[in-house]
Amino acid sequence: VLTLKGIPLAHLAYEIPALREVGDIDLLVAPGDAHRALSLLREFGYQPAHPGPLSPNQELAWIRFKGERHCAHQGHQIEVDLHWQPMGGLGSFAPAFADLWARRQMVDVRDHAVPTLGPEDTLLYLCLHGSKHGWVALKWLCDVAEFLRRHPHLDWERLRAEAAACRAGHMLLHGLALAAMLLDAPLPPDLTAAIAADPLVQADLARTCNRLLRTDGTVDRDQYLYSARQNALRLREQQKLSRGQYLLEQLCITLTPTGAEIQWVSL
Repeated sequence: VLTLKGIPLAHLAYEIPALREVGDIDLLVAPGDAHRALSLLREFGYQPAHPGPLSPNQELAWIRFKGERHCAHQGHQIEVDLHWQPMGGLGSFAPAFADLWARRQMVDVRDHAVPTLGPEDTLLYLCLHGSKHGWVALKWLCDVAEFLRRHPHLDWERLRAEAAACRAGHMLLHGLALAAMLLDAPLPPDLTAAIAADPLVQADLARTCNRLLRTDGTVDRDQYLYSARQNALRLREQQKLSRGQYLLEQLCITLTPTGAEIQWVSL
């Protein structure tokens, strides 16, 4: 089991971990261990909260087609998000669990060694997580900026290669650019040059900054279109695939059942 974000990230990114608010516990397991992990959570009093109860066959379908399950405990307020795909619906970032485990790092939390993603995997995950959700929370950028400040010797070549492999290079650069522009996060010169030379990243920076820094409390249509724009960045990178590969991937996405469809069908 690997932890995602949460308390280990607070210790890795912040000099004072208490500065990082933690709302739940995110755990990552291998896809083949998802059913067993859900059973263990039930033994400890956690019940899947979203969606609600599923039949055994519906749960197997959920595990096959979805990437996570949200669980709650009636006895306390600590909730658990169990993941077996790191980015859920963003299926392009799907490194083998064995590879993530091999690159893991251990974080000391109250004299307990807690396994979490390695440094480069953590930063890529933070940038893709923020992009997936449209960077609607400024704290996600704070995580990126503070992580960069405390990890000045990252393997940038491997990190960018991993991002390119999952066709998320623009998303990585976009998250780094936001952290540097808004929070003065340190970046190596070649990354700064790559950001300046990427027209897709530059096109979104001003829009994102304006939305993040709104002070009137309103939510405009741009906020809802933002996630679609981020998906467009990923689709642009998918054009590097052959026509057949691209069409096959889009067909798979179209035919994958949604959570509501899995609940609706009696299995």
